[in-house]
Amino acid sequence: MQLADLTLWPVCKGGYDQNNQNFKQLKESGRLLDSKCTPANGLLGIKYFCFPAQEMQKPAYAGS
Repeated sequence: MQLADLTLWPVCKGGYDQNNQNFKQLKESGRLLDSKCTPANGLLGIKYFCFPAQEMQKPAYAGS
């Protein structure tokens, strides 16, 4: 299987649909950069959208 099919595609889909089963599994298992983001380390996480009006554009620790 291709790595992109297992990781990249679920992350892309998760930007539009956080109920995507594969995205949820990656998120719940702590395999996404978002799980490492805290105000202390200043990491912002995955950029799901190019435009700031989108809800998921906020830092991962702001709403998680």
